[in-house]
Amino acid sequence: MLLDAETHISAAIQEYKAFIRCNEDPLREGLGKDDRTKQVENRIALLEQKLTEPAPDNGVTGQSPYIRMQQQRAQEQQQRVQQQQEAEARQRALQEQMKSLPKDAGF
Repeated sequence: MLLDAETHISAAIQEYKAFIRCNEDPLREGLGKDDRTKQVENRIALLEQKLTEPAPDNGVTGQSPYIRMQQQRAQEQQQRVQQQQEAEARQRALQEQMKSLPKDAGF
C-alpha cells in the first residue's frame, strides 16, 4: 500500500476512502469489487482499528528528538554522578581500612 508508512492515520483513512469512491465504476455495479478495492477496504479496517486502540506507553511517544536527547543526557549525567559517589565511598572505605592497620611495619 502506498500509505503504509503514514503516521497520520486519519489522513490515510480519508485518502483510502477517496480512492474507493474514485475507483467505483457505475458500469461495473453488478460485477462486484476488484481485488485492489478489497485490499484498500481491509487496509481501512486495519487503520481504523489502530486509530481506536490506545497507543503503547513506552515513555517515548510524542517526544521530539531534542527532548529525548536531553533526557538521555540527564540520565547519563545521573549515572556519572552515581558512579562518582560509589567510587568516593570505596575510597573512604579503603582509607578507613588503612587507618585500622598498625602503623609499625613490624620490622
